[in-house]
Amino acid sequence: MKVKATMEIRTKAVVFYEEVIRSAKEIGETYNLSERTVRRWAKAHSQDKENGLQPKKTGPKRSPRAISPSLEQRIIRLKEKYPVWG
Repeated sequence: MKVKATMEIRTKAVVFYEEVIRSAKEIGETYNLSERTVRRWAKAHSQDKENGLQPKKTGPKRSPRAISPSLEQRIIRLKEKYPVWG
């Protein structure tokens, strides 16, 4: 069973991998991760030291069913003008 990795686990895994203390396979076995995940975290960390290990949102960047920003603003203006409307 896979468990969401905490920032501590992500950090340890990347340090072990980057310092060549352990291989990606050994780290994966220790923390129940795939080798690919360890390498992906290490790459993300090397590209962005500060935020590279933060969990990324999965799924689309924008919902295909989302309303347009202009329609959203129009709804907000109407709601402010007519607060009793549902």
